[in-house]
This record gives sequence, C-alpha cells and structure tokens, in this order.
Amino acid sequence: MTALWQALLQLGDELAAHIVLSAAAIALGIALALPLAVWASRSRHVARIALSFASLVQTIPALA
Repeated sequence: MTALWQALLQLGDELAAHIVLSAAAIALGIALALPLAVWASRSRHVARIALSFASLVQTIPALA
C-alpha cells in the first residue's frame, strides 16, 4: 500500500510540473500574440507577413 501512495504523490508532483510548464507556454504565447495582432490589425504589411509565417508554421508538422 505504501508503494501506491508514493506513486500517487509522484503523479501529483508531475502533474503540478506539467501545469506550470503549460501555463508558462500559454503566457508566453499570449504575450507575443496580442501585440503582434494589434500591430497586424494596423498594418497590412505586418498582417501579410504574420499570416505567411502562421501558414508556414501550420504546414511544417504536416510535412514531418
């Protein structure tokens, strides 16, 4: 029974680490995306570049 509790405690620690890592990634993505979105909404040139980059990034996983 002790091994079960140890496994559950370790699972909780790993879950907490995963949540922190995911939250950091989401925060970084939002911090980059919001200013870029505002900038792209005001400039056609920036919007074109951002859309091209987003299309490229979405295509690469499909090629792998």
